[in-house]
Formats: sequence, C-alpha cells, structure tokens
Amino acid sequence: MNKSIISDVLTIMFANKGVTDNIELMRCNILAMEIERQVLAGNCSIETVKASIAFRSTNYDLQVPDEFLQELIDRANLLNK
Repeated sequence: MNKSIISDVLTIMFANKGVTDNIELMRCNILAMEIERQVLAGNCSIETVKASIAFRSTNYDLQVPDEFLQELIDRANLLNK
C-alpha cells in the first residue's frame, strides 16, 4: 500500500475517536507518520512508539491509551501487507 495512506488512515482513526481540534490532529498525524515509519522499518512496538518524541508530544495533550496505540500499530501492520 502507498505509505502515505497508512498515516492518513491512522489519523482518521484519531478523528473517529473524537479528536477535532486542528492542532491536536496535526500532532496525531505526526504520531501516525512515526508509527508508519517504524512499521515500514520493521521495528514497531508499543515500547518503540512510546520512546518517540512524536508520541510524547501527542500523549501530553491527548493521553493515548496503550490499547488504542496497539490498535494503531495493528492497523498500520495490516495496511503494510
């Protein structure tokens, strides 16, 4: 799949969870791109995502639960096949 589509789908998942503020959606998109980058590199896990600056900046405002983070990773892996 086109790699930019993966981050777009993950960003839509945030919007579906109720994120509507443009600044927060921008942070979500940055996190989605980081998850996409890690998935394409083959080393994506909750721990590696949580270690990223993208996660820390998004989590500061939105408090992303582990369950949702795992959903994002799973969806990205599925889209990458």
